[in-house]
Amino acid sequence: MESQRILEEYKKKYGEEHGSCQAGIAGVFTEELVVMGAPGSFYWAGTVKVLNLTDNTYFKLNDEVIMNRRYTYLVDLNADGLSDLLVGAPMFSEIRDEGQVTVYINRGNGALEEQLALSGDGAYNAHFGESIASLGDLDEDGFPDVAVGAPKEDDFSGAVYIYHGDANGIVPQYSMKLSGRKISPVLRMFGQSISGGIDMDGNGYPDVTVGAFMSDSVVLLSLSVIRVPICLVTLGTLCGIIEHKARPVITVDVAIFLPASINITAPQCHDGQQPVNCLNVTVCFSFHGKHVPGEIGLHYVLTADVAKKEKSQLPRVYFVLLGESVGQVSERLQLVHLEETCHHYVAHVKALCDVASVYLSGLTFCITSPVAWALVKVN
Repeated sequence: MESQRILEEYKKKYGEEHGSCQAGIAGVFTEELVVMGAPGSFYWAGTVKVLNLTDNTYFKLNDEVIMNRRYTYLVDLNADGLSDLLVGAPMFSEIRDEGQVTVYINRGNGALEEQLALSGDGAYNAHFGESIASLGDLDEDGFPDVAVGAPKEDDFSGAVYIYHGDANGIVPQYSMKLSGRKISPVLRMFGQSISGGIDMDGNGYPDVTVGAFMSDSVVLLSLSVIRVPICLVTLGTLCGIIEHKARPVITVDVAIFLPASINITAPQCHDGQQPVNCLNVTVCFSFHGKHVPGEIGLHYVLTADVAKKEKSQLPRVYFVLLGESVGQVSERLQLVHLEETCHHYVAHVKALCDVASVYLSGLTFCITSPVAWALVKVN
């Protein structure tokens, strides 16, 4: 009862918002704004306060949105010239202190729009969001990348998650997870502090240092990635990125070339004695980067009619290799720096009417879905 009375008096004197405020325990600056984390506000639920230096006024993000937030970081994720805000809440809990980082995109004139919340692997007691740092443009796509520390993950071994910025703000799925235990089994609370964006070893790429608080250690990581487009082709080419840790950074350019159309009324090939429709498929590769070797090996898999394969259905398009019909081919090749290497294939078409046929005015029309192709790098 006495503690409740003291609490009520504290509320009357200071207000709930400022209870154990600790404003300034985390802070970042722009030309016009000072952003401060106040983890003790609302009795350790926390809030974020913003001071506009141009008119010396304060405002804060929506309390219902910002509750449980503790650490803040500013970085221009989408390269639009405006600083975006990442707010860490390492004690955010669904089970126990998994942690979370909320991303706010700057729409101009001080308007911050919540984009999404990052959570790493959502590990038990990870304290994801205890530290946040900009790493510079690791993958050289024109957008800055960020690291988020989870120092208590894996029974205090710790981990650091790497996220890539993009035109929309940030890619929701992390591209790389650095485990303290895998780097060294003696590391404890790896990810308690992070600093990046400086080329420490002079290889042309930004590096990152990570503090491991309970083992009195700092780890210098020279981070780099191989970037290989995964191309899904229907009428055009749609490419994403698959990435692997490596050194140095190697960018592999990939292209698939298909005919714009084929005449299914005039078969051009034979499968044994049977005339079949066919088409030429060409895949081309080249690579470039800073301080890269003169030659690299690449293993790839080309899959025809990938949507059918994913559904465990027979493909409508197939390759003929050594007398057998196959839905995909796997090849290894050597690439020379800045030289394009192409492989050519002939694909046979079994049937395209996979849904239905429609009879109209004496003619039969085919209803079908596009044939998609997938070209992926194999580790």
